[in-house]
Amino acid sequence: METLSLTVDIADQADVQAKLAEAENWLAEHDQKREQLVRLVARLRAISNASGSPSSPAPEPGRRPATGVASETSRDDGRATPGNMHELVVQVVNREMRSVRARDVAQMLRDEGHAVATESVSNALWYAAEKAEVIQRVGRGSYAPKGYKQPLSAVDLATGAAAGIAGAALLSSAFGGGSA
Repeated sequence: METLSLTVDIADQADVQAKLAEAENWLAEHDQKREQLVRLVARLRAISNASGSPSSPAPEPGRRPATGVASETSRDDGRATPGNMHELVVQVVNREMRSVRARDVAQMLRDEGHAVATESVSNALWYAAEKAEVIQRVGRGSYAPKGYKQPLSAVDLATGAAAGIAGAALLSSAFGGGSA
C-alpha cells in the first residue's frame, strides 16, 4: 500500500494552503478509485452468485451467465433497472438475516455501486413482502427474510411477565387457592 506524506511549513500560510489543495486532490482521486472498486466488487459478486460455481465460463458482456439473456442487472450508468430492483432488495434482506428498513437496504445497495432511490427500494420491499411473498414485513417499514422471528423487546418481556402473574392469580382464585 502506498504511503502518502507531505512536508508542510506550518508557519507559512501559503504553503499550508498549497499542501491542503494537494491533499484534497489526492483524496478525490482515491474516492474515485474506491467507487470504481466498489462497483467492480458488486458486479463480480453478482456474477459469482448467478453462476453458482467459480468454474463457470465467463458470460458474454451484457448477458446473464445462466440464461444468456440480455442482462437486467444494471444500466451502463450503474443504475438498477426496475425489474432487477426486486431481486436486489430480496438478496440484501436475505443476506442480512435481520430486520432492515428501506433506507438501510438503499444504503447497502449504494455501497455496492447501485444508484438507487430509497423510495424505489421501499416500493420493491413492499412488493417482495406483500405480493411476491419472498420476504416478510415484520413491522411498519421493516422487512426480514422468511422465517425470521423478531426478538422480544424488554417491553414485551415485562408485559408478558405481568400478564403471566395476573393470569396465575386469576387461576388460583378461580380454583379456591386465592390468598386472603
